[in-house]
Amino acid sequence: MTEEQKRVWFTSHPPADAATAAKYNLIDSFDSAGRENILQALTSGEEDKVVYETINTACVHLAAIIAQEAPNCADRAEAIRCVRLARGIYNQAARVRGRAAAWAHISSNPSFFSLVGAANIEMMKAAIQANAAIACNGI
Repeated sequence: MTEEQKRVWFTSHPPADAATAAKYNLIDSFDSAGRENILQALTSGEEDKVVYETINTACVHLAAIIAQEAPNCADRAEAIRCVRLARGIYNQAARVRGRAAAWAHISSNPSFFSLVGAANIEMMKAAIQANAAIACNGI
C-alpha cells in the first residue's frame, strides 16, 4: 500500500459536489430498489421463472450502474463481484423457496431467511464498494 493509498483509502470522502452526491444516490437507490423487488418476488408466491428473472434483472441493473458510475479500479471490480455473489445467494434462496410445499414452511425456514440476509448484505457491500471507488477516484 502506497502512502497515497493510505491517505485516500482511510479518509472520509463526503460528496464534494452535486454530481458526486448524485452518483452515490443513484447507486444506493438501485441497491435498495433491487433488494426490495427481490424480497417481494421471493415472498410473493410467484412462479420460479418470475422470481429468477426478478433476481437477475435487479442484479444486472445494479452491476450496470456500478460499471457506469464508478471508475475502473479494484473497488469497482469488488463491487461487481459482490453483486454476482448476491445473485448466487438469492438464487439459492429461490431454490429453498421452490422446494417448500407451502408458504408456512418457508416462513419458518431459517435457511431461507439466512440466505436472503446474506444476499442483502452483499448487495449493500456492492453499493459501499462502488461509492468508495467514486470517493477515492479509482485509487
